[in-house]
Formats: sequence, structure tokens, C-alpha cells
Amino acid sequence: MAKILCVEDEDYLRADIVEELEEAGHIVVQAVNGQDGLEKIITEQPDLVISDITMPVMDGYELIKQLRSKHPECDEIPFIFLSALADRDNVLEGMKLGSDDYMTKPIDYGMLLIKVDTRLRQAKRMIVKKQKEQIKLYESLKQQAIKEQISLSSKFSTEHPREIVIVGESDQNLWKFQQFLEQVGHYVTVITSGTAYLQKQGSLNADITCFWTKTDDLEVKDILEKYDPNTGPCILVVPQLANIAMNADLTEELLSKLRGVICLPCPEEKIFEEIQDCLEVRRVA
Repeated sequence: MAKILCVEDEDYLRADIVEELEEAGHIVVQAVNGQDGLEKIITEQPDLVISDITMPVMDGYELIKQLRSKHPECDEIPFIFLSALADRDNVLEGMKLGSDDYMTKPIDYGMLLIKVDTRLRQAKRMIVKKQKEQIKLYESLKQQAIKEQISLSSKFSTEHPREIVIVGESDQNLWKFQQFLEQVGHYVTVITSGTAYLQKQGSLNADITCFWTKTDDLEVKDILEKYDPNTGPCILVVPQLANIAMNADLTEELLSKLRGVICLPCPEEKIFEEIQDCLEVRRVA
């Protein structure tokens, strides 16, 4: 059973086509001209379209021309022309515009039903094929992602996973930074509220703290002013090459609390080295 749109301006003929299709078990949507048909294709998303060519308002040629050129989401809907225009040039014109089949009037309903079933089966095979291709592509991308993660872990893996706290504004840069640190083997805690961090900094037991230039509620200078050096070394992460002096407004005193600065974007090697250097300071201390 399929949903079929019948576009025909002659009421009696449209009624006959609808009757034959419904007796064959299909659901039929009706349209009285090309404009009406185009609107119903978009709203109803039929499995197949049967259309006359010579119609008022918009003929069949214009219908399929607009359908194929302006509505790519409907490209896979099979389209069959029914027309009294039996000349070879008319058939070629219809096929050139994107019709999948062409029948001339008077209608041989037995042949029409065979053509409908054939086009529906072909459309179904194409859908199944596309789904298989999409699944294959997804599996390929998934395997590639796994390989990249394994490669990343082997390239930058650390023998001594550490507890790293990231304090910063919730954004894409922060989550990518977190993902990288986790992929190389560290344990990462993200805190997006500066106030919340200051309240719990003494209990975090972090081997290193990475401060963004701002959190969801505080600037980094407000956090560093109350930062307890006894909690361990810290570095500043500056997203998108932001100017530290302008955007963070850090004094020399506050900058002296930092063990390093990472400006994003930068190579993964640089991030890894800065983190490892800071962790080495922590280990020696």
C-alpha cells in the first residue's frame, strides 16, 4: 500500500483513476491542476505522483519542472505522466524534465497498475540502498574516529593520569579542551561558575587548575585574587587569541600566580607540553 497523488483536471477521469488505485489497496490524494498538485506534493509527501500534462493554472510540464528544480527533498518521488499527447516529442519532453514514466490516454488501467507497482518497488530499493550506504558511511566514520582517538592517546598518552580542574565559561573551546585532556588519560572536572569554584577550591585536590579568561559569572582576575596557591599550580587558557591585558585585566601580581599560558587555537603538542610542564612542577613540589 502506498500514498499516491493523482493530478488531473477532468473530474470523471480523476475519479476513475482514484477508484482503480484504491481497489489496488493504495491511498489516493487528489489535485485538480499543477499548482494544486505541487502544494500537495510538498504537504502530503506522496510515495508516487501520477499527473496529466494539459491542465489549467499550471500544466504538468511546469509542475515537474518546479518540483525537480526547487524541491530537491522530493527528488526520489517517482513521477508518471498520463496524457493524450502521444507524440514522441511529448514523451521525450516529459522524460527530459524528470518524469520516470509516460502513459498515453485512453488509459490501460492494467498497465497503469503494473507501472505504479514497478516504480514503487524501484523507489523502495533506492531507499534501502541509500540507508545501507548511510549505515556504511556512519560505521566508517565511527571507525575513523576510534582510530584517531587511539592515535591521539598513543601520541600524547601520559603514564601518570592526574586530576585536572577546568574553571571557565561553558563554550565549545572549553569542551574540546576537556575532551583532549581526557583522551590523553587525565581525570577532568569542569566548573563553569567562578563563585562555585572559590567555595570549593580547598577540597578539589587538583594537580593542576586551568583557568579560562572568564567563567559564567566571574572574570578570571576576580578568581585569581582569591586563588589559594596551596591548592596547586594553575595556568591560564586564553580562547581565540584574546588579549590578556585587555580581556582579563591581569596585574603583574596576578600573573605571577600562573605557571603558564595557553592561547587557543594552538597545536595539541603545545597544550600537552604546557600541561606536562605544569604537572612536573607539581610533582617536584
